[in-house]
Amino acid sequence: MAGPPPPIENEQNILPLRNRQSCRRGSLFLVSSFASLSLMIQYMVIGKYDIISLNTMVGTQLSQKQEPKQKKDGYYLNISTKYSVSNKQHNETFSISSSSAPPDLQDYLGKCQTSTNEIKIECWMGRSGNQMHQLVLAFSLALASGRPYVTTLEQYNDIKKGNMTKSVWNIPSRMHVKPAPPLSSFQGTGSCPGFRAPHLNCDCVFHQRCPTTVTDRRDIYMRQIRPLLRPEVLSACKVPRNDTLVIHVRDGDVAMATTKYHAQPPCHYFHHVIETGNRGLPFEKIMLVHSNQKEKVNWCVKDIQTRHAHKMVEAPKPTSVAHDTCVVLQAKNLALTTSSFGITLAMMNTQIDQLFVVDSVTAIVIIENAHTKQPKEVSDTEEFKVLRMIEDFELDPAELCAVFPRAMHYRVPVNGTIRAMAKVGQEKGKIKNKRERSEETKRRYFLHFDKYAALIETNCSAW
Repeated sequence: MAGPPPPIENEQNILPLRNRQSCRRGSLFLVSSFASLSLMIQYMVIGKYDIISLNTMVGTQLSQKQEPKQKKDGYYLNISTKYSVSNKQHNETFSISSSSAPPDLQDYLGKCQTSTNEIKIECWMGRSGNQMHQLVLAFSLALASGRPYVTTLEQYNDIKKGNMTKSVWNIPSRMHVKPAPPLSSFQGTGSCPGFRAPHLNCDCVFHQRCPTTVTDRRDIYMRQIRPLLRPEVLSACKVPRNDTLVIHVRDGDVAMATTKYHAQPPCHYFHHVIETGNRGLPFEKIMLVHSNQKEKVNWCVKDIQTRHAHKMVEAPKPTSVAHDTCVVLQAKNLALTTSSFGITLAMMNTQIDQLFVVDSVTAIVIIENAHTKQPKEVSDTEEFKVLRMIEDFELDPAELCAVFPRAMHYRVPVNGTIRAMAKVGQEKGKIKNKRERSEETKRRYFLHFDKYAALIETNCSAW
């Protein structure tokens, strides 16, 4: 097995107090700083299994030659990569660093939030999941800056694309910010150590963030956002039984995504949870929650229905957004995917016993940078997106377990990504048509993943 990362000198002086607990072996908690950010990852591949150890640190000294390249709309970060191969063992380190200071919270407030008593959401991003993130971010900025209100667009019309369904949520144009609990990260001082903003623009309250923990976000979801749920939604479905596993599968535009920030997990993840997730035993019943968009249905839907037909609990067809919200909010056992819809509702679920999350994103970023022989220059936007995915999809296992003691965290390994799957069968010489090669690779990843790789599993006993 790969050994732990080398010790860090004076770690107590490097890591902020509130982050030390999370920066353990295996944690995916990333820390942003004004001076520098370094992410060091070491892994080994033995046969088809990989073992990863990850450590994050702030203040690591990097080469003086790594000067950030300035650009009009932001600053750039340098990623330097060392990659070596010896037989089947891979040792890799890459770093993200910036010596230029990004904007701080006061810079953002002075430019974009000029009213001293509110944080205003000027526009809505994407669909309901992203908009939930916007509300959480707005409340976190209000708590950090000591502002008493979060305000939204005057007209909240669910007919236009991008607005949350009015049949589910009642979002007023002015919301009072409830004081943070005593142990919260927010002290209302007007400062926000580690404030992240890839560009100092004023769009929508989505790309400007104060670092928060899963506990911080859970508190905001429960005290500020869940009360906005329309009461009738909780009676829009038949409440899942205690022996039922509710599975959210992403359909639609990124149903079959395998690259970058919306990569969906292989179907093996769902099968594994169904067959072993009930305290080592299989679940008796399963219920699928998905949008059922006929042209863009995730392959895992049919795969689950076929393989576990005798366990399926059929929901009315077609289901409504209110019905799906009702199911996820009251599920006792919940398996999530790469989707903001499921995770934001899970953060407001008060009845969860067992929660399952999957990281199918970070391995792609690791392997894409691993093949760069020269230092790779990427924009701050790219670095921000990686941090955002880990935060928005609640992928830090240590922090997740602090809120959900029976959570299970799964990760797609580096040798299980779509890039790795493309190399297994060497289709290039066998299948001439590029589109057919791509389809075969996707079938291997989604439908036959366990033949080539194994998910990495972490339960809360590790923390």
